[in-house]
This record gives sequence, structure tokens and C-alpha cells, in this order.
Amino acid sequence: MREKKKEEIKNLDDLIRSEGFQYFDSDRRGNQMFLDDPKRAKRCYDAAEFGSDGSTHREIIQDWRDYLGTLRVIDPEFPEENGDILEAICVAITAEIDACEEWHEKNGSLEKQLG
Repeated sequence: MREKKKEEIKNLDDLIRSEGFQYFDSDRRGNQMFLDDPKRAKRCYDAAEFGSDGSTHREIIQDWRDYLGTLRVIDPEFPEENGDILEAICVAITAEIDACEEWHEKNGSLEKQLG
């Protein structure tokens, strides 16, 4: 049986398109959201009726941060050990997320809902 090749994440775009993030996001937006964040859940549920997302830019950005926080950082001194992402890439993705958040903050759109 062939071992499945691990997804290589090099930047924020790779992260949010990764199978791992898709599972994370699906799980987060499932029934659990109604328990953990009922206001967001209701907003998303209501927005879905009109084909919209309902989450704010701030919430989506926090989802990225939360998923990135679940990944195990590979120690450069012991790269043969199991891990998900190199520390340098984790730092670079964090910088991309920070820049996105700063852009939305500067443009007043952090609390706007995604269409």
C-alpha cells in the first residue's frame, strides 16, 4: 500500500487550500459552531440563504491563525522527526496573515461580512 504524500504548505494560499484546513474549517463551521460561537453560526446560517458566507474578515483571519496553531512545527535540528510545517514557513505565513489583517483594519473592513 502506497503512503499518501504529505501536502507541502509554502504560503498562506497553500494553507487555506490545503485538505487539512478544509477539514478544520468544515468541522469548525459544523454543528460545533452553534455551541462555540452561536452569533457567528446564526449569521452564517442566515447568510447562506442568500448564497453568502456570513463570517467577518476578522473571523476568517482568526480561523487561519487557529489552524496554523494546530500544525506541528518541524525542528530544523531534527527534520527527520514528524512535523507538519517548517518554522520559517510558519513565521512567513504568520506575517502574511498579519499583513492581511492590517490591510482590512486600515480599510475598515475587518468587521464586514464576506459575500
